[in-house]
Amino acid sequence: MFTIKKDLIGIVLCGGESKRMKTDKALLEYHDDAQWKIVSKMLIPFCKEVVISINENQWKNWAKNEEGKFIIDAEKYKNHGPISGVLSVIEKYSNSGFFIVATDFPLLKSENLKQLFNERSEDFQTICFENDGFLQPLISIIEKESIIKLQEFFVKGNDSLRYFLEEIKTRRIKIDGENFLKNINTEEAFLDLKNKNDQRI
Repeated sequence: MFTIKKDLIGIVLCGGESKRMKTDKALLEYHDDAQWKIVSKMLIPFCKEVVISINENQWKNWAKNEEGKFIIDAEKYKNHGPISGVLSVIEKYSNSGFFIVATDFPLLKSENLKQLFNERSEDFQTICFENDGFLQPLISIIEKESIIKLQEFFVKGNDSLRYFLEEIKTRRIKIDGENFLKNINTEEAFLDLKNKNDQRI
């Protein structure tokens, strides 16, 4: 067992357009349930609350019929990629830190989130994995002390979460050679991974 200080809001990022996949990636089923639900369950042990970040089309197409705390991208943040969802959630929970996980990583496991959570430090404003020299902002923790800086970053015309992590004091957990950051973006990749999963049963 490990001690959890539940001071974070979990954000399940679902709001991408899924253009290459040609279907909503949040609804894909790799493990007998929609990916957004899988990620939500993974975040629960580490957070005081978990919310699902979606765009307006997702609300109309499926989310309004589901149980959960959904937050639609605010108009002023629309069309800026993942930061749109993060900033929209921050407006509702301005006095918290955030554990961000996108639905793009079907190989992600609870142990990976535990590793990130346990590496938090008062000396750092954010924490994320680094793979082959690249920071992965879509599985990261942004401490509440850096929230104002993120908002100012956006106001100045910036919308890259990766660049934001590079600009501030970020703890980097290097995981070269690991495959849980494998991003599935096409129908072919989805079917290939799904077939491999089915063969393991």
